[in-house]
Amino acid sequence: FSITRQAIINDDLDAFQRIPRLFGSAARRTVNETVYAILKDNPTMADGKSLFHADHNNLGTAGAIGEDTLNEALRLMMEQKDASGEAVLGIAPRFMIVPPALKTTALKWLKSTALPADNKSSKVFNPFQDLAELVVDASLGAAGGGSDTAWYMAADPNVIDTIEVAFLDGNETPQLETERGFEVDGMRFKVRLDFGAKAIDWRGLFKNAGA
Repeated sequence: FSITRQAIINDDLDAFQRIPRLFGSAARRTVNETVYAILKDNPTMADGKSLFHADHNNLGTAGAIGEDTLNEALRLMMEQKDASGEAVLGIAPRFMIVPPALKTTALKWLKSTALPADNKSSKVFNPFQDLAELVVDASLGAAGGGSDTAWYMAADPNVIDTIEVAFLDGNETPQLETERGFEVDGMRFKVRLDFGAKAIDWRGLFKNAGA
């Protein structure tokens, strides 16, 4: 990005303060979108099968967030086995990840003390209250190239690997460089952020395609 000499002199838009902030925001969005693209794109894992696959026992019966679908999500995650296929891991979800269109529904099921279903008494206990932390991200919705119905569960990454984000030399801060131009009569700006993201283990992730 270049700023002309005239703009530098006038600095009407306070460019020297705004540009680094805009670059930083763009870098954070890029990392965020790259991670959620893994959930949306359902990449092929080392065993030749998709991240979310019936053989991985992490793909639920398509349906809206509700008692049956949440029960299934819990069961499938808890029944995941280790690499040998012998020991049951008992994985619990730490996060529920949804697009904006499902935020209200997800909050009802995660925060209500009573079971949020039709014709249910307020005394009917909601066993899913505080089941997981809610994460809402617009990248997952139709506006971000995803789905307004699909929802996900993820385990605590300290318990089992899910999606790993790695930064070159551990540097998570975008590097901003400036250069006084000769060909450009002003200054040029460049931002650099080296990172990668990859799904490591399917057993800590669950997907339901939604209603």
